[in-house]
Amino acid sequence: MLFWLLSAVILKTVVSFSFELEYDNSVDLCIKNVIEEMFGKEDTIHFLIQDPLSYEAIYEVPNPKVIVSLNAMIPKGATNIGKNFLIQVDDGNSLEAALSYLEKSVIWNGTWSALGKFLLLTPEKNMSFVFKTLWSRYLIRSVVFSSEKYNATPIIYTSSPYLKENKCGMNPTKFDVHSCPNPSLKNAIKPVLTNYGGCVVEYVLNTLESNLDTKIEWWEYAKVLVRTLCIRSKILQRPFRIQPVDPPQNNRIRFIASISNPYDPRYQVSKVSVTENFVWLVPPAKRISPLKVYFIVFNYSVWISVVVCLLAVCLIWWVRTRDSFSHVLINVFSITLFASYPSVPKVTTLKLLLLLYIVYSVHIQAAYHSILFKVLTIPQYGSKIESLLELADSNLSIYTGPYIFKFYFSNNISDYPLYTKIKGQLIADTVKSETPLIILLKHQRSAEVCITYCITKIAPCHRGNDISICS
Repeated sequence: MLFWLLSAVILKTVVSFSFELEYDNSVDLCIKNVIEEMFGKEDTIHFLIQDPLSYEAIYEVPNPKVIVSLNAMIPKGATNIGKNFLIQVDDGNSLEAALSYLEKSVIWNGTWSALGKFLLLTPEKNMSFVFKTLWSRYLIRSVVFSSEKYNATPIIYTSSPYLKENKCGMNPTKFDVHSCPNPSLKNAIKPVLTNYGGCVVEYVLNTLESNLDTKIEWWEYAKVLVRTLCIRSKILQRPFRIQPVDPPQNNRIRFIASISNPYDPRYQVSKVSVTENFVWLVPPAKRISPLKVYFIVFNYSVWISVVVCLLAVCLIWWVRTRDSFSHVLINVFSITLFASYPSVPKVTTLKLLLLLYIVYSVHIQAAYHSILFKVLTIPQYGSKIESLLELADSNLSIYTGPYIFKFYFSNNISDYPLYTKIKGQLIADTVKSETPLIILLKHQRSAEVCITYCITKIAPCHRGNDISICS
């Protein structure tokens, strides 16, 4: 009886150990694949760990690592701001505590860190609570890795607050489940600027400029920007306002348009969202004189080849016949003009040379005459100014209003030669009349939206042939 009891205990121990080993191998492999899918192999990852022994496989990834224990304080001297985070917690309460700890730490940047990617390792089953907690802190690009003890099949969850079923993140019920060991998480961690599914988005215009014209112009920028994003991203527009910036209420996404470069961690700061289109009014191309028209039919290289060919034929002819060079030159010139020669040479090489040169001269004359008739019939003009490089090389004086010069050309950008050259040609404080000509709204087929807003300034007295006007 004792023998059978000992055998049962040993068998149970062996089976339990084998099962735990299989579980550990499965979870470790899955975690490594998820980390590589989310962060690649080179991006730095900040590990926030509650239990250092829970998932030992995370330390084996090749990425640069910053390991932080949730049970210890981060030294104030550490200023390595993170954008890729792996957070390990035991339950929902631990998650809230970990996020509060993170937001108060020196590795967190209120503007940029929330735009990063987050991988949460937890045995918590209540995914609605987990995602609501993450989204309430604007951690949109989040992936939840859920695994329980003695469950050899981990589950990977992703979701978006902008899905209709999730009601803008207030009541998450729609989740996507991914399998190991090769999860597909690209769509779950794509950039935040996306289709917001009808959720409320708040835009704030912030400017410290005292000039009223500048405020009005930036107000127009903001209106065009919001209108464009509403169309492109299918969002609901909340009226935006000029300063002061009030704390937003119950929004999952917020933007700020500013020229004062503020630091406000409550708002996301994007890359370039507004660009301007400059209109350059340049003088028309100058008409070419009739005498020069005869020489623009061919490029310089063609004319050089014609002269070289003529001289080469003359030299060969002169060497072979021992005749006077002037007589040879007149003969070759007559062939060039009339494609004929009064007598056939006796030397075989000259016969071949004459034949080839007649064919050559016929083709040159036919091409020259046909193009010449065309250019003589239609008035010919010089090259137009069609780019900023050509405008800079033209050395024309460029007249513009003082506001344009102050706003766009007041900086000393020495490492941009084109900017420096254009700035050197500008003459400000000369254009007095201001006429709004055009407001352009252009949608680019890319991830970003280009807003083009232009007010062109014109002075009739500056419409000469020696200047160009920019605005």
